[in-house]
Amino acid sequence: MASRGRRPAVLLVEDDPAVRALVREILESADYGVLEAATASEALAIEAEHTGPIDFLITDVGLPAGMGGFELARELLQRRPGLKVVYTSGHPAEALDTKVPRGPEGVFVAKPFRPAELLGTLRRALAKD
Repeated sequence: MASRGRRPAVLLVEDDPAVRALVREILESADYGVLEAATASEALAIEAEHTGPIDFLITDVGLPAGMGGFELARELLQRRPGLKVVYTSGHPAEALDTKVPRGPEGVFVAKPFRPAELLGTLRRALAKD
C-alpha cells in the first residue's frame, strides 16, 4: 500500500492505445502515478528499471506477443510480492478460456467499465490485505 504523502503507482498494461490513454486519464485524475506498457515484455522492462514502489498492476488478460496478463502477473508477483493485481478483459470472466484468479491473486473488472467502477476495483484490491 502507498505510504502517506506518496501517490500510489500503477503499472498499466493495455495493448489498445485508446483504452490505455483513457485508463491513464482516469487514474491520473484520481491521483495515481501511472507507468504504462503495451505488451508484457515492455511491462517487465519498465518494472525492472523502475526503482520506486509499484502498488498495482492493471493488465489486460489478452496481450499480444506471447505472454498474457496472467503470466505477466505471476512473473511480477515473484519480483514484487506485495503487488496488487487487477485483470481486465473485453470478455466476461465466465467466457475466458483461463479461470480468472480471485482472492489474493487479484480482482477482475470487465471492459468497458466506468471510471468509478475501475477506481472501486482498486479500492477492493487494496482492501484484500
